[in-house]
Amino acid sequence: MTTLRRAITLPQATALYAGSVIGAGVLVLPGVAARQAGPASLLAWLAVVLLGIPIALTFARLAARFPAAGGVAAFTDRAFGPAVSTVVGWFYFFAASLAQAAVALTGGHYVASAWGIDPYVVAALILTGAVVTNLYGIRVSAGAQLALSAAVVVVLVAAAAVALPRVETANFTPFVPHGWDAVGAAAVMVFFSCFGWEAITHLSAEFRDPARDAVRATLLAVGAVTVVYLGTAFAVIGT
Repeated sequence: MTTLRRAITLPQATALYAGSVIGAGVLVLPGVAARQAGPASLLAWLAVVLLGIPIALTFARLAARFPAAGGVAAFTDRAFGPAVSTVVGWFYFFAASLAQAAVALTGGHYVASAWGIDPYVVAALILTGAVVTNLYGIRVSAGAQLALSAAVVVVLVAAAAVALPRVETANFTPFVPHGWDAVGAAAVMVFFSCFGWEAITHLSAEFRDPARDAVRATLLAVGAVTVVYLGTAFAVIGT
């Protein structure tokens, strides 16, 4: 049986967790949610982030206690047996594959709108880069994820900070212009931006210290995700 190499450090694990959650949706959803629920969409973001904490910690505890390359499928196997585990594994495979294609296409369209390049060519290059990076092993791919996640967080936090002088209190009134039903609908929509806490569980066996780092990395990533999402949503509404 092949033994996985324990090479993922705490900073890399944190970046992998944050990168699996902070997706292309953060560039689109704050504006869509604000249009749907007004300034009260901030409450929707806050509720979703708080709801994600127990979900994230549940997966972190499982990863710390049962580090395995099977991730959610391995956990399901322990609880319900191989038949259910197989179904979960295939569901996860197809969902992850479609999600990666969607993220690459989103990035492709952003580049296309800025530079006039074919978005599908850019998407293909993004996916190719991801594949090549992973072919060099977990140390290289985790390092690349650390750099990319840090860049995304820094850029979004910087954008929110730069927007602060332009924030006007008048933009926060009326606070609930479309009723509380609209806030609930916005929360359902932005909930999908907090998916991904389960995505790194299959790498837990490659953490240097899964029992310690899985939970620590999750808590650090939750903090980063909270700052990025709430900061971006606040800047969008306030400006």
